[in-house]
Amino acid sequence: MCAACAPTPLTTHPWQAEPLHRLMERYQEAMGLSGRQLRFFFDGQRLAGTRTPEQLGMEPDDVIEAWA
Repeated sequence: MCAACAPTPLTTHPWQAEPLHRLMERYQEAMGLSGRQLRFFFDGQRLAGTRTPEQLGMEPDDVIEAWA
């Protein structure tokens, strides 16, 4: 299942120094997927929730994929 293919994708602009686990949790809640095991990917690599957008060199229009 591709969570990123949901009819209403979540658009957000996390702070560059904010750990990605907060964004991941907000996405799960917004899509009604709380408690489900999702995997998040950026540029083909699985994301660790402890990393920040700044550490990954993310830019404002970058996309994170979510897979169940």
